[in-house]
Amino acid sequence: MDGGRITVNDQDGVGVVALVGEHDLSTAADVGDALGRPRAAGLVVDLSQTTFLDSSILGVLLAAARDAEQRQASFAVVLADDPASPPRRIFNLTGLISALPVATDLDAAIAAGRNSSTPTG
Repeated sequence: MDGGRITVNDQDGVGVVALVGEHDLSTAADVGDALGRPRAAGLVVDLSQTTFLDSSILGVLLAAARDAEQRQASFAVVLADDPASPPRRIFNLTGLISALPVATDLDAAIAAGRNSSTPTG
């Protein structure tokens, strides 16, 4: 499987980690490292351009959400609004769609992170 791309940015005091392409066990450690880097008031994980992810990435996301909660930082995952998008399908199948804060708009998730509230969308 081709490894995906990971970008880490600070947007208005909120850490934004974007996963582009395919992510699985081969990128899980790098994804975990990227999610651990931002120590901002909020963390947004943008999966809107992710084409594949497996259970190892889901585990990394859950660990990042727990870490954010322990630090009293906001946490959100951005998924494409398309119900057929691979990340959204996995979130629906596993029940993570209701277990993690999910947004469909990156800007709204960042704004909510700045305000330390849970995004909707």
